[in-house]
Amino acid sequence: MSGQLRVRAARFPQADSFDAFDFNAEPSLATALILELARDAWIAKRQNCIALGTSGTGNTYIGLALGLVALDLNSLLGCARNGRT
Repeated sequence: MSGQLRVRAARFPQADSFDAFDFNAEPSLATALILELARDAWIAKRQNCIALGTSGTGNTYIGLALGLVALDLNSLLGCARNGRT
């Protein structure tokens, strides 16, 4: 299945990657931890990842970027949100 089809099948609202993410825009982010998660070892171990934080700090963007990493590894996943906007 192509990359775009996998993103659509996972119900991602958009396809964001770490290439365009500005880590300097939100100094409270644990940049080293996020980059470690982007290296995908936790996915191979079948571990979970939960992003928590206040609105506007990049939770959704980071979650979607990590989802793209997982999709690149041919993992099966889906995107779900808590319903708040």
